[in-house]
Amino acid sequence: MASDASDPAGSSESLLLAIARDLGFKRPPLTLPKECLTEFVLPKGRATCGLVWKHGLGDDEEGWADMLEDNFRVPAACGSCKFVLPRAPRQPSSCNGGDVTTSWFDIADLPISRKSSAPYGCSLEEALSSCGRVHAAIDKLIAEGIPSERIMVGGFSQGGSMATPRQVYIDSFLEFIALAIVQRRRLGQAWRQCSQP
Repeated sequence: MASDASDPAGSSESLLLAIARDLGFKRPPLTLPKECLTEFVLPKGRATCGLVWKHGLGDDEEGWADMLEDNFRVPAACGSCKFVLPRAPRQPSSCNGGDVTTSWFDIADLPISRKSSAPYGCSLEEALSSCGRVHAAIDKLIAEGIPSERIMVGGFSQGGSMATPRQVYIDSFLEFIALAIVQRRRLGQAWRQCSQP
């Protein structure tokens, strides 16, 4: 598949496929079908920045969308923000006895502690495949006219950890990554940092 600079989704997918091939992985990057995301703009208006927010293991994007829409206030200096909340694929979860649940990647045991050994029973192949969904969400924001330097990637728990492989494996154009931000106050601090020149 040829990479085209005018097609960020194609270039992202090509890069993820190349990384997966180099690591001997078989799973292709995930896409982002309309039924696997929730999106909205706060405050209402033309979005000038974006946030890709990913939920945790066994959860979905709907509860986060409700919480963010009802409780989060975007600082005025940021302007209107487009929120894109993708949903993890449903797949067996070893830490949940093999039950099928939403999961960005498989993990053998929870909780992870200082006694756990790397790689903690985590599936790097599934994480890299899930990066395709994160890339698609970022590419969607860029296609809508939001500059890449005004896009943040973050999430809760397992979703927050998905910001790291996206940053590590990709020569990122993002200036700021929010990891596993739980408290609204901390997210507000992140936005203030993002809004400063």
